[in-house]
Amino acid sequence: MMAVGTMKRKLKWIAAVLAVLLLGFGTALLLWPRDRIGAESWQKIRIGMTESEVENILGSSATAEFLAFLTGLFYARRAYKASTGDFS
Repeated sequence: MMAVGTMKRKLKWIAAVLAVLLLGFGTALLLWPRDRIGAESWQKIRIGMTESEVENILGSSATAEFLAFLTGLFYARRAYKASTGDFS
C-alpha cells in the first residue's frame, strides 16, 4: 500500500504531464498551417489554368505546388466528368 505522500506526489506528476500535453496540443492546433483550398479558392480555380495562376490563388510554396498538381489532376477530372454527365 502506498503512503499518502507518495500518492499525492504521483498525482501531481500526472497532472503536470497532462497539463504540458494539453498545452502542447493546443499550441499545435493554433499554429498548424491551414488548408489553402477553401470554398473561396475552390471557386476561383478553373480547368485549364496554368500552374502559376493556381499558385497565385493558393500562394507559392512546395505545398502549393503539390496542391496545384492535385488540383490539376483530381479536381479537373472530377469537374470534367460532372460537366459531361459521366458519374461512373
